[in-house]
Amino acid sequence: MKKFDIGKHRIIIKKVHKSGYMSSGGRPKAKFNVDYAKKLYDGGYSYAEIAKLLGVSKSTAYKYINDLDA
Repeated sequence: MKKFDIGKHRIIIKKVHKSGYMSSGGRPKAKFNVDYAKKLYDGGYSYAEIAKLLGVSKSTAYKYINDLDA
């Protein structure tokens, strides 16, 4: 992201990905199979076990399983 000051105005240029979406920077969203995670949870797995299996944090697993970050 580049910033330019022109007089009283600040212009910010953001990168555009190949997909056409602008990047605001920051960390990308975690990607994993939510349906699979929900099946594991219904099968008796804990959030910590699911997170470890899918390679995400426990809080991320909790958010997606409970549709808090959808």
